[in-house]
Amino acid sequence: IGLIVFNLFSELGYRAPMLLHEHVNFVKRSIFPSETIAWTAAIRAFIYSGISFGVYIAFRLLTVGYVPLTVFLTPFVIIPFALFMLGVTWFLMALGAFTRDVAHIMASIVPLLMFATPVFFKLDYISNMSPVAAHLMRLNLIGDYVELMRDLAFIGRYPDPLVYLLTVTASYIIFIGGYRFFMRYKSVIVDVI
Repeated sequence: IGLIVFNLFSELGYRAPMLLHEHVNFVKRSIFPSETIAWTAAIRAFIYSGISFGVYIAFRLLTVGYVPLTVFLTPFVIIPFALFMLGVTWFLMALGAFTRDVAHIMASIVPLLMFATPVFFKLDYISNMSPVAAHLMRLNLIGDYVELMRDLAFIGRYPDPLVYLLTVTASYIIFIGGYRFFMRYKSVIVDVI
């Protein structure tokens, strides 16, 4: 579950800075809403993750014999995660339009984020060893989504409502902020690419 969520983030994190450069013909030569490029990239990434999630469900059915009923609540986590990813993608697209170095920076940051994200461990283990480190890792929104998905699809329990509400609120703020950032520089982006 952790790898599915993190791979979704990493695919968009790697691709987002160069998306406008990849589709420069659309952006420059036609009246094209360039903000929709983020939608298409996100839909593509979510389809691949959905296939991975389907493989997880099939494997779990084969090995354990059941899937927790809380798995039907995963859309309540996936939709805010999609908003979060769109906001991040719009922000990175705008930055990547001005400088291609953002793609190289993301290629360095994303692998480091894997170790700061509870992909292979739970935050509970860290909080038992170091409460300060657990609070710092809680600032990583991807880690919160990993924990929420793990609770619903693997463990079969309801996530903490406060963590869920804070995560959804932060995702919405990032979605709006990323969109506004992109739209603010959209007219300049055509000249820069």
